[in-house]
Amino acid sequence: GSSSYPTYIRGSNIYANSFPIPEIQHGRVSVSVTKETNTEFSVTFDQAFSGTPTVVITPTHTYADASGLGFKILTVSSTGFTGCIYDNAARTFQVRWIAMY
Repeated sequence: GSSSYPTYIRGSNIYANSFPIPEIQHGRVSVSVTKETNTEFSVTFDQAFSGTPTVVITPTHTYADASGLGFKILTVSSTGFTGCIYDNAARTFQVRWIAMY
């Protein structure tokens, strides 16, 4: 069909008038968790977003048993976020995150 602008990506040509180009940042932070305590951590983005982004976190580990693991995001702003990890043991997690606006 015919349209007034392209709706595809070809090579390095991204047509911004057909869809918004998202702002994306990602990273990793090391969090040492206190046993049976909600341990908070904060991340500051390298560059502030134009608005409040959506943030996803995933703690990674090599422990044989992490059945008591819980995690969540507490607050998000255009400049960073605060998360929380709970575990039934004192250990260190690598928390990988991605933020997109």
